[in-house]
Amino acid sequence: MSSKISLNKQLEAFKEGVILDSEGRAGDPGCFNFYDWFCKDSSLENRAKRLFSAVRKFVKLHPEIDTSSVYV
Repeated sequence: MSSKISLNKQLEAFKEGVILDSEGRAGDPGCFNFYDWFCKDSSLENRAKRLFSAVRKFVKLHPEIDTSSVYV
């Protein structure tokens, strides 16, 4: 069984410049925590950075979300 890490841990790592997947692995070449059928694999890192930035803003606007118990 694989273990999942919380959104909080993913956001903390992102703040340090590391993109973690839902299982806590960093530096998965070509994935960056998600797949997109409509863009080149070489574009995924930048898309992941934009996505994590948007998630950080969303979480800040919604403090009722407990990021330590949310898994993505």
